[in-house]
Amino acid sequence: MRKVQFAQHVKIILLVGMVTVSGLCLVLVRGKAHANGGYPWSGAVCVSTGQTAGKCPNYEWSYGGKTKNPNTGNYYYRNCTDYVAWKLLSLGVSAAKISGLGSAGSWDNNAPSKGLSVTTSPSAGSVGVDERYGHVVYVESVSGSNITISEYNWGSTGSFGTRSGTMAQLGVSKFINFGLSGANNGSSVSGHGPTSVNNARFLGTDRLRVGQKMTANQYIESFNTTHVLMMQTDGNLVQYGDGFKVLWHTGTDGNPGAFAVFQTDGNLVVYAADGRPLWNSRPRYGADKVILQDDGHLVTYSSNMQPLWYTGVIVPNQLTYKGSDSLLSNQSTLWPNQFIRSKDGRYSLVMQSDGNLVLYAPGHHPIWHSHTYGSPGARFVVQGDGNIVVYSKYNQPLWSVRPQSNSARLVMQSDGNLVQYSTNGLPLWHTQTFGKL
Repeated sequence: MRKVQFAQHVKIILLVGMVTVSGLCLVLVRGKAHANGGYPWSGAVCVSTGQTAGKCPNYEWSYGGKTKNPNTGNYYYRNCTDYVAWKLLSLGVSAAKISGLGSAGSWDNNAPSKGLSVTTSPSAGSVGVDERYGHVVYVESVSGSNITISEYNWGSTGSFGTRSGTMAQLGVSKFINFGLSGANNGSSVSGHGPTSVNNARFLGTDRLRVGQKMTANQYIESFNTTHVLMMQTDGNLVQYGDGFKVLWHTGTDGNPGAFAVFQTDGNLVVYAADGRPLWNSRPRYGADKVILQDDGHLVTYSSNMQPLWYTGVIVPNQLTYKGSDSLLSNQSTLWPNQFIRSKDGRYSLVMQSDGNLVLYAPGHHPIWHSHTYGSPGARFVVQGDGNIVVYSKYNQPLWSVRPQSNSARLVMQSDGNLVQYSTNGLPLWHTQTFGKL
């Protein structure tokens, strides 16, 4: 195996040399700014002011003496189009589908010429178009009518930000499907993965340490159980979440036997079975670990927890861990967005904000629920009389199990089964989800 160094053997994912010219993103309303979202050219300098921060009057930032980015198809640096193009390329979308879409406000009109479908229904992995201001955004996740997006230059400052809301609140009316997660009725990327972890082996952690390897059919999982990073048998390193949708991948499928290594130089590398490097995150000296976080970020950290690299995946984490794998029969309660999880960290029982009590398998894949959605504010109670009940915010029972007078606790087991046990350890009720993935 040849260890990948910074200046050699690097597989370049972002293609260069395209000649199509894009327009600017003329957005006038300020949004919420965060870090740079992983976008590599956030340090580009405003041509008019000579500064990296603040508003840029002509929406032109310069990097290496150029205002247009040859790595993304000659879209303008730090504009919404350049960020979205970079995001799509980093997720494995071909450059041919991204180049030549023009100014942001015309992406939806030009998309069909690239064989791309345009709808009025958002899906994770699609690109939203705001035709009012001529602005494009990347759709990170969709939950009911609520959409979470990431974007650049919302506010004319050439900075990264995220917003959540309905289509009307965000001002986004059209969505372009590039074949990423959430498209085609929420299925995984075509040709890029399974619909659950199946028989893959859990490494029992949410991180890889320096020198650790992840071979085919192995995975790690975020602490809150909502995200999985799997080294697939086809050679693709894939992050799943939000109903086991593809959120990020290395684009290395077609290489059976490939494996991932977190090297001593802080570089996360996917190698082919014969030792050829297929993809890498580049060296990050001083790196100590790479963690799959609850918010979806895959982050390389130093020993003092300074972030050195991350994927830019954003899925707002509103869940709070109850601190156990069980609830005792003494009025234990799961409030909205609280969860318990199995001791091995693979399964979780979540009291959702929509009122539904849901049992999730790895990668946030639902395998059982109480059918009580549509009741926001509902809570789940394990009562002293042995009854387990989902109550509405008006204290009306929405779902329950027949009372068991000798009930002791309700346990989220590592085999995927949610079981109510008696005081002498006998099972009284269960979800019949043993072994489900």
